Amino acid sequence: MPTDQAASTVLMPGRGPGKMVDLMVPADLDLASCDEGEYRSSSIGDVSRSHEGAGQRDRVSIIDIYGIAGGVSGPGGIIIDAATFPNTSPTVMAEVDAILDGIHLGYWG
Repeated sequence: MPTDQAASTVLMPGRGPGKMVDLMVPADLDLASCDEGEYRSSSIGDVSRSHEGAGQRDRVSIIDIYGIAGGVSGPGGIIIDAATFPNTSPTVMAEVDAILDGIHLGYWG
């Protein structure tokens, strides 16, 4: 499993209440030693999150969409997972951050 880290509860500007966590795949990971050659950090039903390689970092945001939906109640949310690697260039990292910062959710109804 990725490095244990508690999710922090945050109010994401333009997005509403949610949780954010950074997951780190061990730098010395050998995929061949993993079940079915896959390193998985999470699953929902039959769908799992498989990582691509050693040192991968996932910045995961879990957003409660009903927290911004004008009083509408019910279960639901959006998961945004942005993955980078140790050799990801600073330029690409800045682009990933800009994309994440540019995501805004709203309720029009």
